[in-house]
Amino acid sequence: MRGAANFLWRGVVLCLVGCGYQFQGGGSVLPAEVKKIYVPRVASVSTNPKIVGLLTDALRDRFDKFGVVQVVDSLEEADAILEVKLLKSKKGSLTSTSATDRSLQVDNQLTLSGALTRITGQVLWSNPSFTISKSSANARSALITTSAAF
Repeated sequence: MRGAANFLWRGVVLCLVGCGYQFQGGGSVLPAEVKKIYVPRVASVSTNPKIVGLLTDALRDRFDKFGVVQVVDSLEEADAILEVKLLKSKKGSLTSTSATDRSLQVDNQLTLSGALTRITGQVLWSNPSFTISKSSANARSALITTSAAF
């Protein structure tokens, strides 16, 4: 699940970059007055609360780690809010063994929507639907050296 959280952040960053809002080493192209953002719990149509918690924590951690904007704990402290919704979660097998029919490599796909909005309501960025995917090993003992992902 941690891998799913990591690629969520990458997808959100790619979408922000795609619309002109990007984070760079020492600065930000966000409006100068946006210094604090609130990242509420990721909304979800999923019944899996674990993935929602992991995604929310991953988003907050990445903003904290990057340090361009400060993640705050309440809407009252924020200049903007980043709202993300998990629309669909899909897990598929990419590689399996013929002897046991056990999946060795899985593909995780998340379909999300998101919006970065000033507290005043002005939308700075939004995307109604984007998909992020990541392949990962499903068995600790399996190393698939012939896979394009390795």
